[in-house]
Amino acid sequence: MDSIATWRLLGLPQAVNFDLGTKPQGREEEALSWAKFRFGRTYLRRPLSMGDYETDNGYLPFRNPLLILAAAQIDPVVCIGQIAEWAPDKNYRFYRRLERTVNITGDLAKFDSKLRVVAPFSHLSKGELIAHYFKQFGKDETDELLRHTWSCYRNGERHCGSCGGCVQRWNAEVHFARLTGQPINDALSTYEAEPPYVLTPTKDKARWLRDNGWNGVQQILARYRQNQSAKAMHAALVPGLPPSFSLKSRSDLH
Repeated sequence: MDSIATWRLLGLPQAVNFDLGTKPQGREEEALSWAKFRFGRTYLRRPLSMGDYETDNGYLPFRNPLLILAAAQIDPVVCIGQIAEWAPDKNYRFYRRLERTVNITGDLAKFDSKLRVVAPFSHLSKGELIAHYFKQFGKDETDELLRHTWSCYRNGERHCGSCGGCVQRWNAEVHFARLTGQPINDALSTYEAEPPYVLTPTKDKARWLRDNGWNGVQQILARYRQNQSAKAMHAALVPGLPPSFSLKSRSDLH
């Protein structure tokens, strides 16, 4: 959802999809086929088999740096649809460190261009990104985007409603509905079960607290517990490497 929305908002530049061999790969390719037909723009497809390393919750160790470096072989300026998350390799601090590591000086680094990783919409939450898409392209196209894209870590007929990808997507859809006044009833048909709404970090947090009172506080606490659980999982998977978080600052765009 994030990547296709970013691709469209940026005017459909050259895009690449990597066949990772993961469980949702087939459903993601269906979404890309829709986008190719809908926007009349082709994309590159490259194999990058990582399915053997996929954990039960969809986590792939070192996926993001491998994707960035593989894309950089096509073009050194890599634009991604990242929205700030807890993952240690998915924030601006990590991207700048990766750039410094790759863009070394000396005889071994005589490249025509240096690696540059950009995420132009990372200052937005997922819900805000879709609201921006709605503002640019209208209701019908936004409905198509939500109906045809895939976020679940599994490969069922519908989103399972319980994995991390489904929870984040449902959060985005609810937040989008609150920002634009659009109904969310149609979105229910894309889930096996309605995921829990967990408040995501956003500029809208103060309004959420105002409108929801104690329930809003409980949602923030639930989000905190979810983040603590994610940190614990990361610590078990990658001992000794603390997760870092994006500040989602507009200054990061420069």
